[in-house]
Amino acid sequence: MKSFLYSIFIFIFVSTVSIAQVDSIRSNLEIEIIDIYDSLLADKVTCNLLANYENYLESPNKYWDFLNETFVYNWDFDATTKALIGNEIFNSLSNLQFKELSRVLEVTLIRYAFESLFFYGEQKLNVIDIKINEKQTLAWLKINMDSPRFPDIHLDLLLKRTDDDKWKGVDFRFKGITYVNLKKNSYRQDFKDSKFVGLLKKLDNKNKLFFEDLCESEANYIDPKKQPCLQNYDKK
Repeated sequence: MKSFLYSIFIFIFVSTVSIAQVDSIRSNLEIEIIDIYDSLLADKVTCNLLANYENYLESPNKYWDFLNETFVYNWDFDATTKALIGNEIFNSLSNLQFKELSRVLEVTLIRYAFESLFFYGEQKLNVIDIKINEKQTLAWLKINMDSPRFPDIHLDLLLKRTDDDKWKGVDFRFKGITYVNLKKNSYRQDFKDSKFVGLLKKLDNKNKLFFEDLCESEANYIDPKKQPCLQNYDKK
């Protein structure tokens, strides 16, 4: 179940989006958001992935470059981190500690993207609805996933309006279960049991094991701004 949710997570950013099924009666803001994500997913992602999917399986650093230009740039990791740990833990952390947790979450979500690459099978997504809250700070995009492997699936992507007026991903939902709700209890319990250092170490260790196995050598699992395979490992 967990792996399936993670595969859905990355499919949001690696599949074709069409607004053909979206109701034509939309506010200007709704149309703007749909157009942004149509451009991102259809123009910047789909053609690239279809052309380079096998190459990305063989060359982790090239897939990281692709993720950095598409997924990473369009996700608000600070917002997701704050939602996972909750206000009580957030208020107990220094700015540096919070940024460290946000950093390790960014690497963790990049790891999910690598894990999910093996599930990719030319899925197609259609935006079928959008709901914006009254304050116009949050928006849910309802998406239909058409897959050759499964019946059609509906999922939702939560977007947050940032201070610089960008709409970035912060969470996703499948059958009423959001990623944050799925993981927040484990984050908070780990913090309670092991404090900041223990939670950070646990997350870093999971990323370390994955990327060292992926690269078959020493790997970068600390800095999400740098490629994972230090020796530019290529499996070809």
